[in-house]
Amino acid sequence: MKQIGFKKMNWSPKPTAWNEHIQKLARRRSMMRDFQRKNDILVNAFANTFNYQISANVDNVAKTAADRIIAEGKKKAEALQNSISSSLPSAGTSTGSMLDISV
Repeated sequence: MKQIGFKKMNWSPKPTAWNEHIQKLARRRSMMRDFQRKNDILVNAFANTFNYQISANVDNVAKTAADRIIAEGKKKAEALQNSISSSLPSAGTSTGSMLDISV
């Protein structure tokens, strides 16, 4: 007995092997561009984070250095003021730091 098979009806034209290859290349290029774009975004995010961390550390170091310089300047100013006030003769005032100049 003969078997009856179903014939495939090709209603839509099948793309050629070359066209399938071109479509796969286009999809692959699109995926590579998308991957590269996401990778660039990630690299930029890490670089920005690192730069912000460095700038924050630099700001903290600068503030600390400025505070130390100001504190050292205050100590020198107090020492200079104390040495000047101790070297001046007292002019009858109770504190001894005020100079009474009368003409």
